[in-house]
Amino acid sequence: MASTEALLSHKDTYPMMDAKTIFETKPYGRRIRFYGWIKSFFRISENILFACVGDGSIPPCVDLQVFIWHNTFPSLAPILEHGQRGVGIGIVCEVAKSKSKEGVELRAEGLFHLGVHYSDDAYPVDTDSICHSELRSMPHWRPRFDIFQDIGTVRSDVMVQTHVFFSGKGYRHITTPCITGSNCEGDPLEMFDLVDDGAKPFFGPGTKPSLTVSGQMYAEAFAMAFGKVYTCGPTFHAKKSGSSMDLAEFWMVEPELIGDMDHVMDVAEAYVKTLVFSVTRMKDSLSFLDLPKDLFEIADPSKAFARITYRQALVLLNAEPTFAGQAIEWGIELGSEYEKWLASCFGGPVFVTNYPAKIKAFYMRQSRCNKESNYHGTVESFDLLVPGVGKLVRGSAREEDYDRLLTRLEEESLDPADYTAYLDLRRHGSLPHGGFGMGFERFVAWVTGVDDLREVTPYVRAYRCGLV
Repeated sequence: MASTEALLSHKDTYPMMDAKTIFETKPYGRRIRFYGWIKSFFRISENILFACVGDGSIPPCVDLQVFIWHNTFPSLAPILEHGQRGVGIGIVCEVAKSKSKEGVELRAEGLFHLGVHYSDDAYPVDTDSICHSELRSMPHWRPRFDIFQDIGTVRSDVMVQTHVFFSGKGYRHITTPCITGSNCEGDPLEMFDLVDDGAKPFFGPGTKPSLTVSGQMYAEAFAMAFGKVYTCGPTFHAKKSGSSMDLAEFWMVEPELIGDMDHVMDVAEAYVKTLVFSVTRMKDSLSFLDLPKDLFEIADPSKAFARITYRQALVLLNAEPTFAGQAIEWGIELGSEYEKWLASCFGGPVFVTNYPAKIKAFYMRQSRCNKESNYHGTVESFDLLVPGVGKLVRGSAREEDYDRLLTRLEEESLDPADYTAYLDLRRHGSLPHGGFGMGFERFVAWVTGVDDLREVTPYVRAYRCGLV
């Protein structure tokens, strides 16, 4: 074995490799440099220990073992004796064959970095006893937990696949403002108003800046030029809800395209299936998550999602003994309990379409000349319901008729002056178009089997959750 001093004096001659590269290339016999964190220690003999290490490039269920000769690193003695986890190390090591299932191990020969604990205290987070709700107040520790590394891996992959899906189908990606002067949903109580100087308003006289609840209206303007676009970014709801399915800040994927409602639903279905398929391919590397078993069937491109109308949904709900005596009548919002039951009833995702206009947003296209339009007035809207979560996607055809849209604004007591640009799109060359929005955290929670959105967002922003 070469001396530690000799190795360290030439450390720049040894290539830096991460764990993923080591496993993929298996450069047996080469000396390399490696950075990582110690996950656990095991003693083999009086002079030899091995540590399981990770650097974030491999799944947490995969162990990269480093053999350490005790007398080679006297400075590590106190740490090794106490088996402190979380220590950051940089080592010069030889890559060797191993009898483990991974077939690779590192044999440490020199130490060039030691990120010790600057305290005599034990590791600050007890991974065996702390509950997930406690970790929300210290989000800087959550990424070090195996299950949150799995969740983060899924979230990252789903985001990448989102861009791959839409760009592969010719959609332009656009970025829409977080600060807005318009209200897409029509309910001012759900918007975070920004504090402004009334005497000297930041954005000029007459402006009312708020955090956006949706990028839809901005995306529609670009859809009228490019034909099909999508945006993906943070959105904000000021709803005072402690529900596990509500966040104050979350990400939304929102495409807008030329076409009718059926076309928009086809895109939503293809998009969801693509993401689900991507997650199922990760199954073997997600040992700390219990993926829902029905995901593999949902990913099957030959099996279409069910489609029913709102009226048909009411018939099914009223025939279910579980809901006997409940007032499930025309015009009610379908609560989470009903949505989850409908999805379970169909054994997977189901589109519910043609909702009553009075419970939907003003911009949704009024139904024309079909059997639903004569039943108290409906709009060409849809919700995609999935098991365990309920509503995953919400979309519609957008009202392209100027006069009808103006009437809907007045019915909702909204000032048309606040929607001048939106109305202009109808006055000058509008085409039939539509779009949908999917809550990114809802999708991640669904496919990972996690029942709380606060566990699938890196930094929680929710009612009464505090700010960290």
